[in-house]
Amino acid sequence: MMTVNENFPRIVKLLQGLKGLNEGEAKAFFKICSKKSVSVKDVLDIFTELGIDVGRTKAYGIVEKYRHEGLIFPIDSKSNANRFKAIHPKTLLNQLNADMGKLDEDIAHLSESYETSDFEDKDPKALSKILKSEGEILTTCNVLCQNDGELIVVSKGEPKLKHFYDALSGIGNKTIKGDINAVLFKKSSGDEKGVIDLTKRYNKDGKLRIFGNIMYDSEKYDYIFGKEVRKSG
Repeated sequence: MMTVNENFPRIVKLLQGLKGLNEGEAKAFFKICSKKSVSVKDVLDIFTELGIDVGRTKAYGIVEKYRHEGLIFPIDSKSNANRFKAIHPKTLLNQLNADMGKLDEDIAHLSESYETSDFEDKDPKALSKILKSEGEILTTCNVLCQNDGELIVVSKGEPKLKHFYDALSGIGNKTIKGDINAVLFKKSSGDEKGVIDLTKRYNKDGKLRIFGNIMYDSEKYDYIFGKEVRKSG
């Protein structure tokens, strides 16, 4: 029988964020998925296999946490010990999707109260600003959208930047492949336009970093729009 690999980083993060598990509890849950059923002692043994010392009393608490979060359910057993079975992975997916839906609602409410910086309140035509991290670039794009902005993401399609452009595409109204890396933005009314030029470089540790330079410049917007967006159809 195929066993469940405990190294699913995306699911680990979701179980931590949406179900309140720590990393060890998430990996132990994957082990439980590969077993027909488990007792508290079996769960304790799983943690021991993972090199995590929890103790029997804490193991009971962890099993109760799994039950509370709907990750396991009790089954009838001929043995004296209570036994439990993990929910099916597809059931887990449905649970996480439902939790993500609730998270979307919370994020929407939080966005309404998000305090934007003074940068958005001043005369945009006189301003430019360096965006020093991916987080700052993505936050700026979200703020622009929140403030009635329309975004077009232009990407060279470089594989090393895929994770970043995937995040950007979730914000922008349109993503196209072009000869530059940039984000075009404008108010829906059309009276404010600008460009975020995107550059990449490696730091001393060899890690790729992305920087941005945001400029409110209608002429530059129109030039890039004509050169990159119109030709893409």
